[in-house]
Amino acid sequence: MNLIRIGRFRMISLVAAGLLVWLRPGSVCGAGAVDLGVTSTAGPLPARVGNQLRFVVSILNSGTSPATGVILSNDVNVADVVSPNITDGTLGISSPAAGVTRLVANVGVLGPGQAAKLVFFVTVPASGSVNASYSAVAAESESTNTLDNVGSRSVSVAVRPTILDQPLGGVIGIGGQFLFSVDPGPGVFQYQWRRNGVVIPGANQPQYAINIVARPDFGVYTVVVGNSSGAVLSQAAALLPTFPPASGADNFANRQSINGASGTVQGSNSGATSEIGEPNHAGKIGGKSVWFGWNPPQGSGIATFRTRGSGFDTLLAVYSGQSITQLTPVASDDDDGGTATSEVRFQTSGQPFALAIDGFAGGQGTYVLDWTWQSTTDTLPRITGHPQSTTVPPGGPAQLEVTAVGTGLQYQWYFGTTPIAGATGPQLEVNPVKFQNVGSYRVVVARDSGLGVTSRVANVEISTAGESLTEDKFNDLFSISGQQAGMGGTEKKTAFTSVSAGTPGTQTFSTVGSGAESGESNHGGTSGGSSRWFYLKPTTNGIMVIDTIGSTFDTVVTVYRGPSLFSLTLVASDDNGAPDGIRSRVQFNATNNTQYYVAVDGVAGASGTVQLNYVLGNLPAITLSPTNRSVHVGSNATFAAGASGSPAAGYQWRRNGTNLAGATGASLNLSSLTTNDSGYYSMAASNAIGSTATLAAQLMVCPRVQLGAGPGGMICVTNGVLYFTLCGGISNGLVVIDSSTNLSTWTPLTTNLLTGGMIGITDPATNGPLRFFRARELQ
Repeated sequence: MNLIRIGRFRMISLVAAGLLVWLRPGSVCGAGAVDLGVTSTAGPLPARVGNQLRFVVSILNSGTSPATGVILSNDVNVADVVSPNITDGTLGISSPAAGVTRLVANVGVLGPGQAAKLVFFVTVPASGSVNASYSAVAAESESTNTLDNVGSRSVSVAVRPTILDQPLGGVIGIGGQFLFSVDPGPGVFQYQWRRNGVVIPGANQPQYAINIVARPDFGVYTVVVGNSSGAVLSQAAALLPTFPPASGADNFANRQSINGASGTVQGSNSGATSEIGEPNHAGKIGGKSVWFGWNPPQGSGIATFRTRGSGFDTLLAVYSGQSITQLTPVASDDDDGGTATSEVRFQTSGQPFALAIDGFAGGQGTYVLDWTWQSTTDTLPRITGHPQSTTVPPGGPAQLEVTAVGTGLQYQWYFGTTPIAGATGPQLEVNPVKFQNVGSYRVVVARDSGLGVTSRVANVEISTAGESLTEDKFNDLFSISGQQAGMGGTEKKTAFTSVSAGTPGTQTFSTVGSGAESGESNHGGTSGGSSRWFYLKPTTNGIMVIDTIGSTFDTVVTVYRGPSLFSLTLVASDDNGAPDGIRSRVQFNATNNTQYYVAVDGVAGASGTVQLNYVLGNLPAITLSPTNRSVHVGSNATFAAGASGSPAAGYQWRRNGTNLAGATGASLNLSSLTTNDSGYYSMAASNAIGSTATLAAQLMVCPRVQLGAGPGGMICVTNGVLYFTLCGGISNGLVVIDSSTNLSTWTPLTTNLLTGGMIGITDPATNGPLRFFRARELQ
């Protein structure tokens, strides 16, 4: 026996053959320490109502020994949790109470310094907060830092501005003054005024003054008031004119006559209907038409009709003919008048015309109709076929064409507002269509006298999944009227994109020149104002992921379902949720054959080129996990794992939580192993939907079978039972444990199957002052 004073030390040595392990009576199992800690993040912030919030709960073993049997639990006060997944282990989902979701992750083993992450998405509720409470436990006891095993994160719902005083409209004549104002109370806010839902450039103050009222100033005004917490749309305020009334007629046969070379009238289409056999004016959905008859002055001339100053999105069409079923189209338009109003020009020679004013998608309200007529012998070119919007595959060509009637015609094509050098014919080919070629095209058709007309805009887009197009207006997704002779109406292609599981798709398009509609939501809780719509329909149930990674501006993405613009149900929304913190990303549980409407807008009205990426699938599911191995130094070892998923999962093997370069197959082959290769091996499976991983399998590499050696090796005595780990030897071989009191005479105690890990034995001889143990591998 050796006596040692406190603070002193003494070296004890022994010379003997074989492996020796020193024991201290009553020692606690575990040579190292386990130290689990749990942290969390949530974003993007602020948490705007309806947007998606991404929670990440991370667990880290900061100790020096592996933690086994690790369980991570998380409760969140939201009933609908989207795409929960754990980066290591398996995940269970339950609901312990109404409105609560419980996520329990069986992480398994966390080696020293190794971490695992639990990721899930929730939709920000209308008020209150989103609260996540989490905890972690391991099979081993922790002696320090146990307080960081539990935690919580509470995210308060951002409170949007509240408008205290709404803007008020009025009635005023041409040349008067008018002031709109809004008051959201104290604070710093951003403002954006709109007329008929269309952004008014530069109108960014709490007041909007019109110093000299002109005809285009009439309409319905709203203002978006926003701050970092979100945006709110004011009530509508109409600025109404004082022009002579002209109510029009609901039926073609009773159309109201208007005469003269010029004039301005006002009326309302509220309560108007559409007749059986009535055409779709301007090739668009209407349903609230009123009719006028106009007799132009005698002689040759050019007439211009406009609906500028109207308070809704108008459609304007001109016909010749005396029967609703035998009309000949002359001219039509949707939005050329500006701020959702219409304008047409056409040739006259004394014959009467019928005019229809309609509301796009059933829009109604006060309309203003003005017209002028110019006597001239010059002939206005007439476009009989407008260039058509088109979608091409990546790298494919786009063919645009205009057909027109007239003599001495000249052509000039434009990309946006920029003339295209050399594009001076009736056809335009863009080959190949690249990212920078996506956008709007139009052509000016003019006579040698300079008198000309401009075609409608044709959008060129790139798609990996067919011929579907985005639309500036929600209801244009459903306009499928055929082309009417002489009017150049749009022949719609398939309106939606069918999304199959496992097949990613991309739609590239431009939002430059796009606007907002009356009644359109503030997507993502931002002011927006430059949105376009896309329509997706999944062919099976699954998780849909949509993002705008690769776009040229700060985007907002919102997904809806529902029958109309005014009765849409929010599915998912995001601003800044992509990895770069600028672009957008949403994911949601999609249902087979359900119509999902995707709105892409720009923060504060920003616009540019959008790369909209989408994929339908499911999270990878582990089908095969690796198992523990115990091998000799210099030998080889193979781990195997597998996972199912759609899209097909990619594999990445890891050692102690760190990726192994090039290890991306279903099996991991390790050769010429050394003790440095010992550790915990797992396989992470990931696809576009998310990722998961197998439970970690332990690899123990030893020179020969040993007691209590190698990573995680332990020897201890607890309650008279000797515990130790066996390392080395041939996996699943037999090992005999011998004991001795003198290192010369050995007595077999037990024979064990060599599987790795810890075993316990009881030594029947307890009267000796000293005991030695050895392990022998049976060949």
